[in-house]
Amino acid sequence: MHNAKVLAAVITAGLFIGVNVNAEMVIINGKAFEKGTKDIPAQKTGGTSNEVISVPSNSNAGNTSVIQDPLRMKKIFLFPALDDLSGVLAPKMDEKLAEIFARNPRFELVRDAAVLRALSPDEAAYAKAATNQAVHREAARVTGADTTVLLRARNVGNETEMTLEFRDANGDLLFSESGNVPGFSSMAARSNLLTKLFQNVLAKIPFEGTVTGRAGNTLTLDLGSDSIRAGDEVDLARIVSVQRHPLLHTIVGTDYVRTGKAKVTNVDRAISFAEITQEFPGESVKSGAKVLIARNTTVRRGEGEVPELENEPAPSMGQVPRKEQRLEKRGRAREKNPLDDRLEGDFDRKKARFGSAGINLAYGSLTHSQAEGGNLTELSGGGLGGSLDGELWITREWIASVSYGFQSANLSGSNINAGSSSWKKFELAGGYRLYPEAIAEGIEVTGSVGFQTQKFNVPAVAGTSLGSKAYGGIVLKLDGSFLFLPDQKVTSGFAFQPFSSFTEEGASAGSPDGGSVVTFHLAWNYRFADSFWAKIGMQFDTANGNYDNGNSVSNKRFAIGPGIYYSF
Repeated sequence: MHNAKVLAAVITAGLFIGVNVNAEMVIINGKAFEKGTKDIPAQKTGGTSNEVISVPSNSNAGNTSVIQDPLRMKKIFLFPALDDLSGVLAPKMDEKLAEIFARNPRFELVRDAAVLRALSPDEAAYAKAATNQAVHREAARVTGADTTVLLRARNVGNETEMTLEFRDANGDLLFSESGNVPGFSSMAARSNLLTKLFQNVLAKIPFEGTVTGRAGNTLTLDLGSDSIRAGDEVDLARIVSVQRHPLLHTIVGTDYVRTGKAKVTNVDRAISFAEITQEFPGESVKSGAKVLIARNTTVRRGEGEVPELENEPAPSMGQVPRKEQRLEKRGRAREKNPLDDRLEGDFDRKKARFGSAGINLAYGSLTHSQAEGGNLTELSGGGLGGSLDGELWITREWIASVSYGFQSANLSGSNINAGSSSWKKFELAGGYRLYPEAIAEGIEVTGSVGFQTQKFNVPAVAGTSLGSKAYGGIVLKLDGSFLFLPDQKVTSGFAFQPFSSFTEEGASAGSPDGGSVVTFHLAWNYRFADSFWAKIGMQFDTANGNYDNGNSVSNKRFAIGPGIYYSF
C-alpha cells in the first residue's frame, strides 16, 4: 500500500507542466519540487505527515557500467494501453499484449494490482501520466521491473495508428515501433499489427539474455528451457556504447565487446547455468554481461538462383550431391518459405479503395390490392427477379450508390387472371458513412438521400380499373453493416419516400393524390476471397397510393435469394 501511495504521488507530480524530468526531484505530499529551488517547503522532523521521495537524475547516463542495466529487458511491467480513440480498444489490446509477452520465454511479466489501481487508466489524467518519464521510473522501482511497456492507439486521418514503446527502469525510451491499419479494420487485424510491432522490437535487441551472477567460473543466465539447451555454446559481451536517434531518442544501434565464451551445463525452467570456457585477454565476464547465442546465418537469394561452389567435393557413397540438395530445398521453399515470418491477417489483404458492384438473384411474390367503392380487389403471384447494385467510395466517409431491380409474376385472384405482371425499381443516392467503434468493432452506419422510382406493371383487364402504378420521389435511407467475424457480416437497411408522387397508366379509380413507399432489406454476407463476398438475403417493398375520392391502392413485393459482389 505504501508503494501504491508513492506511485500515486509521482503520477501527480508528472502532471505538473514544466517539471524537468531529467532534474533531481523531491516529491513531498504528492507535489514535485526540483532540488535547488527555494520553493521546497520545510520538512517536519517528527511524525510521518511529509512523505519525501528522492528521484535520481540521469547525470551518469554515459557511464559504461550504467549502460548494461537499461538493456537488461527481462522483467516487464505492462502499463494499461492508452487508447486515444474511444477507450473500448484498450482492454482487448491489453489482453493481446500480455499474451504475446507470455509466449516469449525471454521475458517475464511482473504484476502489481496496487500499482495498476494507482495508475487509474479510467481517469482523464492517465493520458499524461502514462507518457511521463518519472511515472515509468517509479512504476519500475515499485514493481521491480527493468522495463516498462506502453501501447498507444490513435486516429490519424482514415487510419488507426498504434505505437509500442519500451522504456528502461529509469523511464528513458528504448524502442518505439509504429504501424497503421485502416480505421474500419477488425480486431484480428489490430492484433496482427501488434504482433508485428512486437517482432520489430525483438529484431532490434542485439542479445538474447543477460548474465545475472558469477561464482568462480560458473555463470547464471536469465534464459530458461524454452530459449536454450544444455550443451549450447554462447558468446558473452559487454555493451560499450549506445547510439540514439537524435530526435526520437530511441536506440538505433549498440556497440559491444566480446568478453568470453561459455558452455551451458544445466537448464531450468526460468534460468540456466554455464561454465566459462574462455575469457579474452584484458576482459572479465561480469554480472550484467549480455548473452549472444550463435546461430547459422542464412542468406536469402533471388528465385531460381542457386549458388555454385567452385570446388565442390564429390559426395560419399549413398549421399545426394549438394547441388541436388540445394535444388530440392529451393523447391520446398517455393511451397512455403520457412524464413518468411510475415504474419498474414486481415490488414495484409488487398484493400478495396474505389467501390463495389454486385448482382443478386431472387424468387418472390408481387401483391396488388385495390379498394374502390367499398370493394376490395386482391391479386398476387410469384416469380423470378434480381437486381444490380453499385457503390462508389468518393472518400472513406462519402459514397454514391446506384441500384436497379426487377421481378416478374403472373397475378391472379378475386376471380380475375391479370396475367404477366412486373415490378421495376431504380435508385440513385449519395450518403455519409460512420464507423461507431465505441459501440462495437466492425460497425458501419450509412445515411443517404437520393431519388427512387418503383413501378408496378399490371395489365389492364376489361371491366376493372386495373393498370400500371408508378411511385417516385426523394428517398431517405439508413443502412448498417456489422462485421461479427473476420469474413462474415450482417447488412440491413431501411428507406422511405416521405413525399412520393403517385401516377398511373390505363384505367383509373380516381384522380391520384400522392403516395408513400417503404423498403427494408436484410442479408448475411460471407467473404470467400479477398475482394469477393457472397450473400443471401431478403427484401421487402411496399407502396401505397391514394385517390381524391377516398379510393386507395397498395402494391407489395417480397423476395429472397443469393447474391455476389466484388470490391475494387
